[in-house]
Amino acid sequence: MATALTSPATIQIGAMRSDGQLSLNEQGLSFKPASKSLSLGALKIALSEVSQVEQCLAKGAGFLPISEQAMRVTLNTGKQYEFVLAEQESWVSAINELLN
Repeated sequence: MATALTSPATIQIGAMRSDGQLSLNEQGLSFKPASKSLSLGALKIALSEVSQVEQCLAKGAGFLPISEQAMRVTLNTGKQYEFVLAEQESWVSAINELLN
């Protein structure tokens, strides 16, 4: 199955951040960190787990707005992941297309 999108990205969970590669295909999102030494590790999110995806502000230290180039993925459980990446509008559109 072909990957719909792949891009360098930074995952942000609260004040923790990790650079890596974000990919999207028909099954879901996957994030592979560039550094294996960080505790955030790899992440796979099935599209069936996603309740909402939207553009958001990236925040430094978890609360200081630093960039408009980010998207938030909210799961059915309420857990949220934020990704800082270029062309976030394209990502939000592509994910929403796959969700519908």
